[in-house]
Amino acid sequence: MILDHEAVGGVVTHCGWNSTREGIGVGVGAQTWIGMMGGEPVKKDAIEKALKRVMVGEEAEKMGKRAKELGQKARMAMEEGGSSYNDFNSLIEDLRYVTFDVCISFLL
Repeated sequence: MILDHEAVGGVVTHCGWNSTREGIGVGVGAQTWIGMMGGEPVKKDAIEKALKRVMVGEEAEKMGKRAKELGQKARMAMEEGGSSYNDFNSLIEDLRYVTFDVCISFLL
């Protein structure tokens, strides 16, 4: 994953699912940039300000710490025994029974 590289101190994102998931998963601070989806061109100064917000100063340190905490929680949730792992397995089991019941009903 690109955001997992040690040189990445933060990211400016439009908050799409993939970038949000990757950012949380690796524990990287993110600055939302609503204007990335079109409209007026983004000014250099605005990008610089957004990046500094997630990379420099006390606020950036707090964001980085919180991002790392969220990343750790996300990884734990996906590990065996974690909430996401268990919920996904539960869904698969439910789908197995639904599929089986539908097939049996169809045959009867």
